[in-house]
Amino acid sequence: MKKQKGATLVEVLVAVAVFAIISIGMFTSFLVMKKMVARQKDYLEFEIICRDINHYSDKYLKDWDLHYFGDKARLDANGDGIYEVYYDFDYCLSETDKAYCLEYYYTGEHELIISVYHNETKRIIIDELNYGGGRYVP
Repeated sequence: MKKQKGATLVEVLVAVAVFAIISIGMFTSFLVMKKMVARQKDYLEFEIICRDINHYSDKYLKDWDLHYFGDKARLDANGDGIYEVYYDFDYCLSETDKAYCLEYYYTGEHELIISVYHNETKRIIIDELNYGGGRYVP
């Protein structure tokens, strides 16, 4: 009896199934890594912005926001003393493209608190970063 030199249908199906499983695993890993890199980029960009705010608050004390944001900072709609500033996807101040929201307020002890979140998904990027209060006393 002669042996056939080709693969049987079962062998081909097993090979295709193994390839599909490995491909799905690699694609899933790629998507997870891509999402992690995007979140890390958001965090790093806003960390730079927060360092700028720290520099401006050292230099201009309680008026730092007038020099840093200009007239773009607005009180939130609730009127509870929280200021909001919006950034676009390129991390530039924007009044039209509101991709990210930076909120800041002062506590009763004159501490500056800053939070940043993605405006559509409400995903928190920086949560209540406390700058302390010594330099913000009126």
